[in-house]
Amino acid sequence: MPTTLLADVKTRVSTLTLNGWTVRRGEMPPEPDKVICLFEYAGNPPNLGFGRPGLQYVNPGLQVKVRGTATDYDGPHAMIQAIFEDLVKVQDEVIGSTNFNLITANQTPFLLERDGNQRCVWAFNAICDTEVPA
Repeated sequence: MPTTLLADVKTRVSTLTLNGWTVRRGEMPPEPDKVICLFEYAGNPPNLGFGRPGLQYVNPGLQVKVRGTATDYDGPHAMIQAIFEDLVKVQDEVIGSTNFNLITANQTPFLLERDGNQRCVWAFNAICDTEVPA
């Protein structure tokens, strides 16, 4: 799996109008309230290439979480929906150093939880079909 995946997805997400949102990789810190978090998880099996030995494509999982301020339901929902709609458009595109063949969402955004501070946490999961550099 490319080690730059989250950095490259962060680059893409950061091009959206964030209006006070912070983007983090691999953690959801207690502060700030308005945070977008990107996580890698187990995805689909990798694929061997044709005419080239070894792996050609890897399919890591991506989880996006968005948390807003206390009792704000609509703000984080609107933000994760914008991220969702943008990432599922990725097709045959290089972002940073990652060659994305496709980003496929596993589901639409959903309310994952309300944390101990009554902040809504929205999430969705996706599979990133990426090409391993030769």
